[in-house]
Amino acid sequence: MAIKKEIIRAGKKLWKRQYVDGNGGNISARISDEYVVCSPTLLSKGDLKVEDLALVDLENRRICGSRPHTSELLMHLEIYKTVRRPRL
Repeated sequence: MAIKKEIIRAGKKLWKRQYVDGNGGNISARISDEYVVCSPTLLSKGDLKVEDLALVDLENRRICGSRPHTSELLMHLEIYKTVRRPRL
């Protein structure tokens, strides 16, 4: 839940600073070796809510979440596949 709140906080900050416009921009975060949390398509980053976010695997299969995620997520996933996740 903490990472979802951080994505929402980042979205609001990006929108308030006008780094994204309208429904532009996408945010994702890798939460494990297999899964990524991501923002949906066609929704202002200033309006994000926890229930808007989706959980997908690295093969772009939605695990949970009802809103469609952006096609840009495919690029995010390819990056996540090539970069090892740091161990905390």
